[in-house]
Amino acid sequence: MAGAQVPDTMMAAREIDSLIQVSRSLANQRDFGKALEVNAAAEKIALEKMGRQSVAYGSTTFNHGKVLYFMGNYPEAEKWYLDALSIRSSVLGKEHPAYAQSLNNLANLYWKIGNYEKAEPLHLEAIAIREKRLGKENLDYAASLNNLANVYFDLGNG
Repeated sequence: MAGAQVPDTMMAAREIDSLIQVSRSLANQRDFGKALEVNAAAEKIALEKMGRQSVAYGSTTFNHGKVLYFMGNYPEAEKWYLDALSIRSSVLGKEHPAYAQSLNNLANLYWKIGNYEKAEPLHLEAIAIREKRLGKENLDYAASLNNLANVYFDLGNG
């Protein structure tokens, strides 16, 4: 019976990933309400099938924060980004690219609201992880450098 659980978990993971992709597409079309609705369905499946401390649930919380960020609801987006960061830290570790992605997006949120003191160290941490894990030729590494440059530019160091 334990063998049946693996395909069930794999099917759930694929369904969650698919729902997140649909949610992102809806957010890109600025249909934020529907994007959050679809993401909520992914969150429910992730919680039921894999639990709160899972990669899948961490991905849904990250996406929830991203949709709220695009809506301009920064206080709520911060809560979801912090939750995703915590989950990804405990489940994947602090050197995983997904953890760096969470750092990057949270730092961008802080930059957007003018909280440069919080943004800078998060960007620096994301850069270090991405350099080590992905390399200097990776686009995510370059994006992190650009994001830190935005902070420095706004601070008058550009």
